[in-house]
Amino acid sequence: MKYVKVLVPDDFDEVNTVHLNDSTTASVWEPKYVDMLDHGFVGLIDFMGDDISIVNAARVSYGTGTKKVSSDEGLIRYLMRHKHNTPFEMVDFKFHIKAPIFVFRQWHRHRTFSINEYSGRYSEMTDEMYQPSQKHLKPQNKSNRQGRAEDILMDNEYTAVMSAVEHIFEESYQAYKHILGPNEHGGMANAPTAIQQRIDWCKEAAVAAAAQSRREAIDGGKDDPFPTEESLEELIDTYFDQNGVAELKSDFPGVAREIARIVLPVATYSQMYWKGNLQNLFHFLSLRCDPHAQYEIRVYADAILGLIEPYVPWAVKAFRDYNLEGSSLSRLELEAIQSLLAGWDDGNLRDELKRDLKARGASPREIREFLEKIDVGN
Repeated sequence: MKYVKVLVPDDFDEVNTVHLNDSTTASVWEPKYVDMLDHGFVGLIDFMGDDISIVNAARVSYGTGTKKVSSDEGLIRYLMRHKHNTPFEMVDFKFHIKAPIFVFRQWHRHRTFSINEYSGRYSEMTDEMYQPSQKHLKPQNKSNRQGRAEDILMDNEYTAVMSAVEHIFEESYQAYKHILGPNEHGGMANAPTAIQQRIDWCKEAAVAAAAQSRREAIDGGKDDPFPTEESLEELIDTYFDQNGVAELKSDFPGVAREIARIVLPVATYSQMYWKGNLQNLFHFLSLRCDPHAQYEIRVYADAILGLIEPYVPWAVKAFRDYNLEGSSLSRLELEAIQSLLAGWDDGNLRDELKRDLKARGASPREIREFLEKIDVGN
């Protein structure tokens, strides 16, 4: 399938095909997005190359020549099987990703990619924060220090936990907006509830203290016992000082965005453009599609694999067979298998293995290499 990556005007009728000449048509390629978690997404927004790009790079050729399609796919499988990785670097993919910051913390460990992330210095952060569903909010695994147990929380436990989480989310974002200062309309967000309660308590305590002072003055027969506005403000300030509280005034200039964001939790969503070649992408997917990877990044990795598969189907199939759904053997494991097989009738075993592998779709070369690997003969 050929693709033409163009921007199609709204009034263009033929949105499904672009005519290259009298005999050739190609599907119009458009970015493809998949919704993730509760507020996130991953989108494939551009790519360069395909399976044939890998084949051509391996053959140091600009065309497919006289090779058959079957041999092209076989070459890709050979490259993957023997870890000849450079040809896979000839294909690039670019993604637009929206995910919680704690997911990006893991994501950015893959340092072979180009990244441009949403900047909390230039723009205000949104109030979108990740809230896990009940089936993904689990206790700590007792045997795995970085994983979750299989058991899920009871309904009342989940409700109690999420109430605490949502409270922190609301308070942190309210604090963020509050310390940013006046908005473009001149208004300023209220202080977080907990801070406002302390402010209100100090004011009420100061007023109560002033009332007590007035009663004592009246009882003592003093004239003009009512405190002045200035003296009441001074009393409030005293209570503020004693309790570590202060109230922002209307002339507060606000805190810079780059420092105001320190109050936001790592559940806050961010966005990035993420670009890299297929070889490095396969390395990322081998780690993040693994069942042991954290769920919140694994779902993104699974979606990315699905997004690229239509453009490099042979490479993805080889990656699944030899990496993602395959396994390598250590020297000790290989020797144990060879020792176990040593007492068998090699001829019968060889023929049985050949039949089984052929039925599963292995090529003659793959079968021969496997038999050599486990020392059964060929």
